[in-house]
Amino acid sequence: PLYSLVTALLSRIIQIDIILLHYLVTCISIIAAGVLTAVLIHEYTKSITAPLAGFLFTIVCSWRYGYVNAVPDAFALMILILILFIETRKFRFRELVTSVLTIALFFTKQYFLIIFISLVICKFIADRGSLKKYLASTALLGIATAVIVSITCPLYWTYSVYLAHGPWGITAEEYNEAFGKSESSIADTTSEAAA
Repeated sequence: PLYSLVTALLSRIIQIDIILLHYLVTCISIIAAGVLTAVLIHEYTKSITAPLAGFLFTIVCSWRYGYVNAVPDAFALMILILILFIETRKFRFRELVTSVLTIALFFTKQYFLIIFISLVICKFIADRGSLKKYLASTALLGIATAVIVSITCPLYWTYSVYLAHGPWGITAEEYNEAFGKSESSIADTTSEAAA
């Protein structure tokens, strides 16, 4: 949903067709991911072909079925590479920024598991103090966003984490029965609201 939210916010600023805007966000994400990859590789090698190959390989990651789709994959890949890019920098709030991007990645694609597990393992080996900050900030941000999403979109978790059919993994009849609503009371409420 984050990919669509970013595109929707951009549509308020840039007055163009929303489908075209999705493609533009995807295109910018693909190029940004490629550039970040090339910069990362360039910092660790003197070769010019390695960063160019990294740029091209990253762009190919978003190429599917013979064309580029306006899907969240490229946006998520850009966030994932941005997290890796930030982790190679030293600045005061690095763990907090990385945590925000990890949570953003959670709301974009399942890639957050890849980066979360990788960061936990690397930080466990290299810097346990940084690991504690990262885990604490990710947990707090995760809980805060979960609460906000639960308040603003009560059924988000039910439909994004597929449990079964319908709300809370039960049918509408089971829901009504559990919460004491019969079909006739729902019909009465609906007719009263219509009147």
